Amino acid sequence: FAGKMKLNIGKTASAAKRTLKAIRDALDAGWRGLLSAENVRFSEADWQDYAELLTVLRTAFHALIAAYRTNLDQRNALDFDDLEAQALKVLRVPAVRERWQRQFKAILVDEFQDTNQRQRSLIETLATRPGQFFAVGDARQSIYRFRGADVSVFRAVQRAVQSGGGLLKDLDQTYRAHSALMDVSGDFLRRAMGSEDQPGADYEIPFSPLIAMRKTASEQENLPHLEFLLGYAPDSRENARTAAAEMLAARLLEFKQTSKLKSWDEAALLFRASSGFSLYETALERASIPFVTVSGKGFYDRPEVRDVLNMLRAIADPSDDLAMAGFLLSPVIGISKAALVQLRWGDGGSNTGNHFWDALRQDRSDLAAADRRIAAHARGILQTLVPLAGRVPIETMLSSLIEQTGYRAWLAASPDSRQWRNLDKLILDAQKSGMILADDFLDYIESLNDAGAREGEAPPDAAGAGRLMTI
Repeated sequence: FAGKMKLNIGKTASAAKRTLKAIRDALDAGWRGLLSAENVRFSEADWQDYAELLTVLRTAFHALIAAYRTNLDQRNALDFDDLEAQALKVLRVPAVRERWQRQFKAILVDEFQDTNQRQRSLIETLATRPGQFFAVGDARQSIYRFRGADVSVFRAVQRAVQSGGGLLKDLDQTYRAHSALMDVSGDFLRRAMGSEDQPGADYEIPFSPLIAMRKTASEQENLPHLEFLLGYAPDSRENARTAAAEMLAARLLEFKQTSKLKSWDEAALLFRASSGFSLYETALERASIPFVTVSGKGFYDRPEVRDVLNMLRAIADPSDDLAMAGFLLSPVIGISKAALVQLRWGDGGSNTGNHFWDALRQDRSDLAAADRRIAAHARGILQTLVPLAGRVPIETMLSSLIEQTGYRAWLAASPDSRQWRNLDKLILDAQKSGMILADDFLDYIESLNDAGAREGEAPPDAAGAGRLMTI
């Protein structure tokens, strides 16, 4: 039960993540034995405890929903769920409904497998004439149930269209693959998914074959079309996964040596989730196979990119003490934590503490010799760059920052050449943005992160590189 509660909500230090972790830890500690496979028979006392817990959770849930609704009302705001519900409520008013029904000659819905029952009701309220409604979708691609998508709606509409005399057309031709590949993959998928509808099981979508319009493989497509590499280790799943990654790296080397791969950029490794990247990255590095991780944490979360962006944030606003602390503790400045405390609090007499930027511009003879030199170095960099903020293009600012701090020289000690290329890509991205103000560029990066956008790393040079990416 507790294992189902993933912590993939909120930011690292957010209250939401801390709260969920506390709930999960409590459940894990108090209910593991009760809910384990070894203890499937509940005693009367167990059921009583469970009922009490359920009551508490139900009360907490209703309190949370009430607080959420109050927050929305105070902001005079609607969430996406409200937009659907209120739109349907408004359309139940005859005059409003009739007006909007006249607005549309036809309604097309793409990705129809991702709709829910309320969205279906909205569509059917507006599309009442024969031939007015047109939908495209694939039930096997319905993967958004976590946000309300319901593939049973898709299948119910299919049946309704068919029974009502509408046109139901299977788009079963593919131009992407040839017959041999479709035959071997189809044989596997048919066995895994079944080929017959199961009555009452609308969420179980059976396999149906695609017809390949290309009957033969092209000269560039080498056999085998499908191959399984099974990693095995008797002691642990982790070792089995490591074995599988090493087998794949060895197989890719064979393909390259026998010219089945002309260049590494002809290879792509597709993963169910980015959590699987690390083992394969290690295996590819050991085999000296060049690669680039297209997603994963994302380009702007790479340590070298994050360091430079944080230093840019400190230059854009020297009064931002959090950014300034990151600047001073960065690997290219490297002030000690003890000196950071001294800069902030001095002799401890101040209740509010000093701004780091103000503290750096004061006499720092109280610092240890090494930290005193580092503080002077940091002050010199900031005094050079802070006046340029907002006066030069952002790519010029980044280039000057990397040069002044010696960040590229510091990276020279690392064997990972991707870090160098990522700095170049960051400067290129800044140039393409056309922005002048550092704040604008930082806000742009923040908006990408908030939206969950994933920016690929800079690809390696030379003869190309394989790609690691999620499906």
